[in-house]
Amino acid sequence: MPSKDGGLPATKADLDGLEDRLESKIGAVDKKLDSAVDRLSLEITKTNMRVDKLGTAIMGELRGFRAELLKAFESSVMKGKAYEDKMLTHKDMFVSHEGRLADHEKRLSSLESKR
Repeated sequence: MPSKDGGLPATKADLDGLEDRLESKIGAVDKKLDSAVDRLSLEITKTNMRVDKLGTAIMGELRGFRAELLKAFESSVMKGKAYEDKMLTHKDMFVSHEGRLADHEKRLSSLESKR
């Protein structure tokens, strides 16, 4: 390998110096990478914690919404049951009144015929 001084072959000392400079530069790059990896690791940990907190909050809200929804559904079912009960009661009242009305008509007819 030619040296910097004009084409003469590199000596062992030249190669040793080059090796030292390269090791120094590689060490500096390695330290920068370690620092960057440490920062990224910390940020990923923080992000994961925030995501976990948000997930927990969302699940809590969904549970609350589910409870409210079930309560509203049960209330609607109870109202429907109450209306059904009233309908049955009113039906029975109408049926009993029909009998009375028919009997009343017979009684009126018999009273009117007696006159």
